Amino acid sequence: MKRLLLIALLFSGIFSSAQISFKPGFFIENSGSRVDCIIKDTGSAQTPDLFKYKLNESGDILTVNSSDIIEIEVFNRFKYLKRTVDLDRSKTTSNISSLDENSQPNFNKENLLLKVLVEGEASLYKFEEGNVLKYFLKVGDAEITQLVYKRFRTAGGVGTNDEFKKQLYDSLKCEDLAPKKFQRIDYYQSDITDLVISYNECKNESYINYSEMGGKGIFKLNLRPGINFSKLDSKNSFGNLELDFDNETSFRIGTELEYISPINNYKWSIFVEPTYQQYQTEYEVNTRPDSAFPDFVTGTVDYSSIELPIGLRHYLHLNENSKLFLNAGYMLDFVLKEDVDFENSAVDFVIESKGNLFFGFGYKFQNKYSVEFRFNTPKTTTGESSSWKTDYSTTSIIFGYSIF
Repeated sequence: MKRLLLIALLFSGIFSSAQISFKPGFFIENSGSRVDCIIKDTGSAQTPDLFKYKLNESGDILTVNSSDIIEIEVFNRFKYLKRTVDLDRSKTTSNISSLDENSQPNFNKENLLLKVLVEGEASLYKFEEGNVLKYFLKVGDAEITQLVYKRFRTAGGVGTNDEFKKQLYDSLKCEDLAPKKFQRIDYYQSDITDLVISYNECKNESYINYSEMGGKGIFKLNLRPGINFSKLDSKNSFGNLELDFDNETSFRIGTELEYISPINNYKWSIFVEPTYQQYQTEYEVNTRPDSAFPDFVTGTVDYSSIELPIGLRHYLHLNENSKLFLNAGYMLDFVLKEDVDFENSAVDFVIESKGNLFFGFGYKFQNKYSVEFRFNTPKTTTGESSSWKTDYSTTSIIFGYSIF
């Protein structure tokens, strides 16, 4: 346990230096000067206030404010353009108290850095800042126009202004686009992007789909063998009898299915990991601790189960080949065997399936090999009708190998 804590401290120091890799691109300053460089790709959904870049791989990290540029692009990743547009800053939050009662947008001219989602005869842009999320459309030589969607308070709850559907219908007329396509869409990036792309294809116009350059989600199948350090403690509520079982080391074997989301530059994933684990121990206990005539009995515990951790994982990229990760979640437990034998003594507790939380951190190399240190919160494994309260806790070192 002390070794694991020491490793945890070492990892915490490394986390502070974790960073997303720099990728080739350029930006254009307000003066019109172009700077070719490598830019830090954070994959942030929000419109950034500044960008970090280096003039070369060995150069110092520099910053440029979004207010000082009119365009920035990381090749095959993202593109932003500075434009003056009419913006309604109504919020898209679900918090009703933060909404106003006016159904109409309140426009003000602002100079914004817009993220390019689709670029072509019909172009689509996005601006996101806090709870403000707005999409903008440009067709041909027309001006960039905000697609209006506004939630507002009503006497009965919340109303919506869906003017964006009519705007899209009026602007993207093409024989292959049926009216029902415009009626069914929501104010989601995927819905509007698909419609704009369909229009460009219907018009046989070339386009660039920046929204998909972040890639699609990735499924990974990982083998997860490891070592468990487990302990069982039990106490009888009607007597002065406590059982402090030994720490036992055992092997565990699991298979993990992980989905890595492209959102935020592949830094988030969800996973499920069916795992077989076993705990076996012997223990000698005095069943008459308050008596002048002790009664020592030797008992055995043989407990095995299939654990089912379901969790969320966050990656911190160090470079192209290395990344750290943190994860947490909830673990279900399905008992296969619970054999507790203390030679017909008063010790008669049983072990039942109980869930618990878990937390872990680790390191992954070349997207294939990994090691994780995981801490499980103690789980009470004794039935409610029993006079025994039993806690089972485990700390694990888990090795990983990605099959695909």
